[in-house]
Amino acid sequence: MRKKLILLTMTVILIAVSITAGFIYTAVQGIQQEASAARLMDTARLLLLEAEKLDPAQLGQLADTWGSQNGEYRITFIRKDGIILGDSGAADQTMENHSSRPEVQEAWATGQGEDQRISATTGVPSLYAAATDASGTLLVRVALPLHELETTQKAVLNRSILGIGLALIIALFMISKLSSQLLKPLLRLRQATQNMAAGHYETRVPPEKDEIGALGKDFNHMADALQNILDRLQQQRLLVNTVLNHVSTGIIAIDPEGRLLLANPLAREIFRLPVGKPANTLDSNLLHRDPELWQLLETTLKTGELQETELHRRHYYQVATALLPMETQPESTGQDMGPEQTKPVKSGVVMAIQDLTRIKKLEELRTEFVSNATHELRTPLTSIQGYIETLRSNTNLSSEVKSEILAILEIESHRLSNLIDDMLTLSEIENRPFAVHDEICAPVEIAREVIQLLQPQADQSGVTLVLEAKGEPRIRARKDWLQRMLINLVDNAIKYNKPGGKVTITLDVPSPQRLRIAVEDTGIGIPQEHIDRIFERFYRVDKSHSRESGGTGLGLAIVKHLTQLYGGIILVSSEEGQGTRFVIEMPAE
Repeated sequence: MRKKLILLTMTVILIAVSITAGFIYTAVQGIQQEASAARLMDTARLLLLEAEKLDPAQLGQLADTWGSQNGEYRITFIRKDGIILGDSGAADQTMENHSSRPEVQEAWATGQGEDQRISATTGVPSLYAAATDASGTLLVRVALPLHELETTQKAVLNRSILGIGLALIIALFMISKLSSQLLKPLLRLRQATQNMAAGHYETRVPPEKDEIGALGKDFNHMADALQNILDRLQQQRLLVNTVLNHVSTGIIAIDPEGRLLLANPLAREIFRLPVGKPANTLDSNLLHRDPELWQLLETTLKTGELQETELHRRHYYQVATALLPMETQPESTGQDMGPEQTKPVKSGVVMAIQDLTRIKKLEELRTEFVSNATHELRTPLTSIQGYIETLRSNTNLSSEVKSEILAILEIESHRLSNLIDDMLTLSEIENRPFAVHDEICAPVEIAREVIQLLQPQADQSGVTLVLEAKGEPRIRARKDWLQRMLINLVDNAIKYNKPGGKVTITLDVPSPQRLRIAVEDTGIGIPQEHIDRIFERFYRVDKSHSRESGGTGLGLAIVKHLTQLYGGIILVSSEEGQGTRFVIEMPAE
């Protein structure tokens, strides 16, 4: 742009200076010719004054004398009839009659005359001036060769060209400096646009006070608006990415050709796609290898309708697909006025995959729990109903039989009450109320209370209860729940022990932040194939012995849930015929 500006400016200056020089040259040429003509006319009148004092025969000598003294002039004396009386540039006798010369004719007519032409006598372009005497009988003509004027004119022309050259050089220097000053804001603006195109959206241009400054101000306003838009887009992008990265649904987007556009972490985990690589660089053949899944995508592309289905691929998945508009083109509404509408011309597919495995398992557990709970409730209820029917239908029963029946009814009702209490406790633990850490407890004191509570049962079974406490640990928990945990463990240790056996409760603090509770017995032990399932609800290793001892099948499930509720873990080790050891580790206060 700078070169174009300099070239254009120099062209304009050259044209202007050339025209000016042309006018000056023409004016100088005209002035010089007028001055020369006036000088010739003055010379002619002087010659007439001298010629009046001489004889006509002496006029030739006078012409030669003046011609030799003024070498550039040619002097000619002409008679009324056009005969040459004397000439300083040629022989009088050889010259033709000059009556037809324009300047001669004009001088005879008006007293003086002028002309410019190539001389017929000398063949040289000349300027002529002629004047007549007072009597009108003698005419003097003075001629000046034009090459004398051309020398002066060439000097003027050369100086004009020199002046034009100097003017152009000075103008070029000044225009170069001026263009640099004028174009500097534009160059800054151009650099700013290049920086912005390169991603440096914080670029701004300094303020100016001219029109370019107004353009810079508009650029800054545009940059501010663009920055605001980009900031909003970045916030929206972060929001979308955060949602996609933490949502419990796998999201996959593909283009019309089936190439991956987006896959959030959960979707990558489901389809075993690499983590940390852009989605468009990943291999989407996995989608093609699953005919049912690919058929779902193709149906969505063809029909444009929402598709839903369930897939079973190692896990249970709920899959939903919908069209993803990707490119649009303007479509006229066909009316004279009104906004343009857009019509999608290309669409991909977005697919949402939700893992229902946990829900399915929970449904199975719920179904199993309902079935087990129904079975467990039906057994004592059936027994109670049967004995009630016996009492109602047989009024002549002996008092011993009635007492036995009432004792059984009492046992079954207690069993039913214990089962309901355990179910309610388990439900309360799973709901996780806010007051799970409402007090600081002393596990040693709770263990002593549990031993005191279960001591009669242990004495009846011939089992010794032993407490080993190392230190005075503290824990933030509900006292009744912690007590319930120990009761369940110690109660099982007593029930499944041998006569003369022992149950040892150990409380230890392996670190300032951990509390360890161990309940170990010398009982019948647990077969290895059952250890992984003993914490399931209503699961019993020895069903007949459990029911006889009044167990509900929920004791260890309650222990496990309470341990997890307080951020702990529970471990079990057992050997048949040797005994069982339960170890609980929980955060200490």
